[in-house]
Amino acid sequence: MARPRTPKFAKRLHRMEVQLNDPEKAEIAARADALGLPVAAYMRSVVLGSEPPSRRAGVDAEAVAALNRVGSNLNQIAKVGNKSGTLTAVQIKALGALHAQIARTAAKIGDALA
Repeated sequence: MARPRTPKFAKRLHRMEVQLNDPEKAEIAARADALGLPVAAYMRSVVLGSEPPSRRAGVDAEAVAALNRVGSNLNQIAKVGNKSGTLTAVQIKALGALHAQIARTAAKIGDALA
């Protein structure tokens, strides 16, 4: 499934420039890094008066890879099911195994984010 398009009004089409000395630049970069944000996102939140988002949780690369494999397998089974209109007992069993793998991966991701 493709990522939804960003509405035109939400796209950032303009660039602004600000003059900083070395200590100011380092301080802003350090504050942005402490929150896990790009400098531009941090500066937007501060200048526009919104609360900077909290630090983003780290992503477990192994869990993401496992989830990608599960998604790929699920897409293959769905393609066969959509083409033929039915699923075999083997395919249904594979779906059960995928369901269990999804549950394990979701739990692992939940633990990583807790």
